[in-house]
Amino acid sequence: MMAIDLYIKWAANAESVFRHIFEDHEIADGLYSERYWRLQEMTTTARLPWVILLSEIEFQERRLAEISTGLELQIRLANQRGAPIFLDTNFFLHFKQVQDITPDQWRQITTSKAAEFRLIVHAQVVRELDTKQHGAPKSKVPERAKRTAKFLDKKLPEAIKPEGAEVRDGVRLYILLDESDHQRQASGDVEIINGILQYARATDTAPVVVTNDVIMRADCAVRGIRAVIPAEEFRE
Repeated sequence: MMAIDLYIKWAANAESVFRHIFEDHEIADGLYSERYWRLQEMTTTARLPWVILLSEIEFQERRLAEISTGLELQIRLANQRGAPIFLDTNFFLHFKQVQDITPDQWRQITTSKAAEFRLIVHAQVVRELDTKQHGAPKSKVPERAKRTAKFLDKKLPEAIKPEGAEVRDGVRLYILLDESDHQRQASGDVEIINGILQYARATDTAPVVVTNDVIMRADCAVRGIRAVIPAEEFRE
């Protein structure tokens, strides 16, 4: 039973570390699978459940390897040039297209002195844009959502790489996809904010969120994320 006891102690220690490092609680919660709880019960039964123990270890190895790959990608992204800017759905639906905004204008919007910028689009934003394409036909929102979705789709092959896709000189686009075992939050804003916090911690950067959404800005303020409103001149 010593091997099982050691594994259970490892899981407890790993949980403590993961909850300190990651904003996404699923990473720590994933340590406690159904097999884990079966192993907990078996520690007092004098049985030797080697098959279950090895199965759980292999599962955690695969899961943590995927998490590690995701973090390596974010670190590689952090090593790319440009100040990080997260764009939410509100921005795409109500303001100028990103390809029409110059680095000087991004400096104006964010009050940043950076020479270059990297625009980051969370997977949740892509999902929301897809949903918005099917809105009221007389509204401008579906048209803008379709236009943006088409633009992102065109850039997708390069935008998911650490180097990102070039939008124009001094501006690159990155799309952050979910991990394969990611479980979505009930709130889309929470999904995005968790992604921003995890990105900031993994890359040791302080991203800015550009949005006119009041709730998103309030949520950002609570979590210590800087959010800015584009000036009216950028509204479309």
